[in-house]
Amino acid sequence: EGLTAGQREIDDILSGKRPAADAARLSGNRPRAPKLSEVMEAYIGRQNARRTIHAAQDAAASIIRVIGDLPLDEVTRAMVIDFCKIEGGRSVGGKSKGSVARPISPETLKKKVSLIRAAINHSIATDVYSGENPASRIEAHRFTKPVPKAIMPDKRPFTVHELQQILGHPWFTGCESATQIHQPGKHHLTGMHYWVPILALHTGCRAGELGGLRISDVRIDHQHPHIVIQPNMYRKTKGSYRRNVPVIDILFSLGFAEFVERVGRGGHDRLFHDWEPPAGKASQELDDAAWSNAGLIRAFNRTLVRQQLDQSLTDGVLLEVTFHSF
Repeated sequence: EGLTAGQREIDDILSGKRPAADAARLSGNRPRAPKLSEVMEAYIGRQNARRTIHAAQDAAASIIRVIGDLPLDEVTRAMVIDFCKIEGGRSVGGKSKGSVARPISPETLKKKVSLIRAAINHSIATDVYSGENPASRIEAHRFTKPVPKAIMPDKRPFTVHELQQILGHPWFTGCESATQIHQPGKHHLTGMHYWVPILALHTGCRAGELGGLRISDVRIDHQHPHIVIQPNMYRKTKGSYRRNVPVIDILFSLGFAEFVERVGRGGHDRLFHDWEPPAGKASQELDDAAWSNAGLIRAFNRTLVRQQLDQSLTDGVLLEVTFHSF
């Protein structure tokens, strides 16, 4: 079809049916259209949030892998739809212990296409490209497979019985040593392994909120003891919100006030100073995501939960309960 259309244009030019300006364009004097990689790089260069940068880089790699790094004027709507079909039929996960192979989610594919569309719109808005956007008006979710609930159940809160099982783990009852923290023993943990889950349970705070919590944001001596959740140098909060979370009596009976005082005497700024913050500025730019992928949270999800709830878990199925269930 392309060859036929091209020959028809040539015939029109030779017979005088097509203006000279078109002839110049077809003869190669037109400006070179940017390649997909250049369009994506220009868009990524305008972004500040690391999450968006990583997502856009992944979207660029995905579409270029499928259709090639073509000049934008050669990218057609059909090509973008082909990309959606191929990417939407792909499976993810299943490459590591505890990971389950599953279809790519509608949200993931929709995000990729929206980033590609946004990058092309940026090139059009900045007069780098004057054509149409081939990624416009494509409903990406229609090209994905349904996510089977049998292997990807919805996340839910812990049951009371599950909490009792979890709190029977050596992190809370005594472990073998400071390094053998998953084996029972007489060594009692007094840092992040004990207090982060306990505080999450009794406050509902997110991983990043706890990981970046400063001593100065813990108001133990206030008339109404509370924790201030607000953006700081260690992490943002979702939507840049600020809120006060009560410190309830059970936390005092467990020794939370003494823990805060001890950390403060040590001259630390963060309450959980033994929890290494994400590298670079990731905690600021990724909000909770980088903190949620920390070794502490992975150990809780992949080892503690599976160790304590083994009888109620099904092999080959994503966990219904994780740290986020707090």
